[in-house]
Amino acid sequence: GTGASPSEQAMRAFMDAPPPPPPVAPPPVAPTQPEHVRVAVEKCVGFLAKAEDLVLRSPALAASSLSSLPPGHELAALMMQTYQVLHKSLSREDVALAYAPRLCRRLYDQSKFGNCKLGADWLLASLSAILDVTPRLPEKLAAWLVLSADDCIRYNRQLAIALVQARMLNLNSPEYSGGVLRLMDNGRGQAGVDFTIDILQHCLLDARIVSTNDCFRLLDGLAKVQQAVAQPSEALTTLLEDARNLARGVLPPPPPPP
Repeated sequence: GTGASPSEQAMRAFMDAPPPPPPVAPPPVAPTQPEHVRVAVEKCVGFLAKAEDLVLRSPALAASSLSSLPPGHELAALMMQTYQVLHKSLSREDVALAYAPRLCRRLYDQSKFGNCKLGADWLLASLSAILDVTPRLPEKLAAWLVLSADDCIRYNRQLAIALVQARMLNLNSPEYSGGVLRLMDNGRGQAGVDFTIDILQHCLLDARIVSTNDCFRLLDGLAKVQQAVAQPSEALTTLLEDARNLARGVLPPPPPPP
């Protein structure tokens, strides 16, 4: 037969050629904070370090509460200095939202400051000052908590309860409840289910710091888990039963703490 024409040979060579290597993507460039934001956050972190040093130098001070301190105490002054830095910043919300997670981390990082009465009071009061600067703080904290890749943040009971008590975390917000429901995954995410039971047991039933209306999305998610799994845990069944009785007004008050 006749040989292939030069154009057919060229086409065959083209078709048989190995694919070119994929282009090498440039490394992602991390967004850099503007210099004035970075400087302001560093100042706030400096005030945090001073507060920690002040509290941990005195065991008696560490065991006291923020409200028991005399007017003009150095800890109150450090908080006021933080507030002034935030207010004077050109991008006060950016500074506030960059500094807030650092305060949250100190609430659960096993440091003596975050675990002593005065340290926790100071951290939560500092978060309250940030809330004055940016009302978006609770939704940002909620997203930070549930979207974190770190299980020590996502499933941190101590941190979540402290933020709920301080009215910094709304359990029913779409940001938080939606994230927690995804973690529960209709019962397939056991760590998410156990965490949600634990948080509601404390906040709704033991301490009564929220009502059923404040967490109905999470209760509804747990009720769906109860229906979806073959053998619901006793903790889940008891929690939902107690929550229904609480909503009906027939659950007795919890015993007083010892």
